[in-house]
Amino acid sequence: MKKLLPVLIASAVAVAGTTTAIAAKPPKPGTAKGAAKALKQHNGSGKGVVCVRNTRLRAANEVPASTSTAKGHAQIKVRRDGSIQYKIFVLNRDGETFAAGHIHEAPAGSAGPVRAGLFAGPATDARHIRLSGTVTAMTELAADICADPDDYYVNLHTSTNPAGAIRGQLG
Repeated sequence: MKKLLPVLIASAVAVAGTTTAIAAKPPKPGTAKGAAKALKQHNGSGKGVVCVRNTRLRAANEVPASTSTAKGHAQIKVRRDGSIQYKIFVLNRDGETFAAGHIHEAPAGSAGPVRAGLFAGPATDARHIRLSGTVTAMTELAADICADPDDYYVNLHTSTNPAGAIRGQLG
């Protein structure tokens, strides 16, 4: 039995490895065309994920750099139905009043237009800010974020820094 056990384990691992290799996964888009194709191939549930982008939110990343002492993290998750889920966490040490947050289109080092609203209040000066939600009907933007994340950034606005307090590029 002792000699048979390693053979059985090896066989089980080989079968499990084969099953994993065969399992269908959505394609990882490397181009805008690939991202758009992945979005169209959803199974109707909209639960599948095409890409996930994470970024660190810092005052130094703003254009021009802001005076904010807050910092944080944002995660953008593009679903196959074209919706965009977001989670944002901010450490707001000095109690700044945060009032808005967006996804903008512009490469690092420049400011650009708002492409999607993520947070529109109510304003908060909480020490730990946690925001989450879903933006729907954004198929073109969703495909672009997956294909060219360097062209997009997330930023949050405060009453002290209305043009932008903290920012992070998605690429």
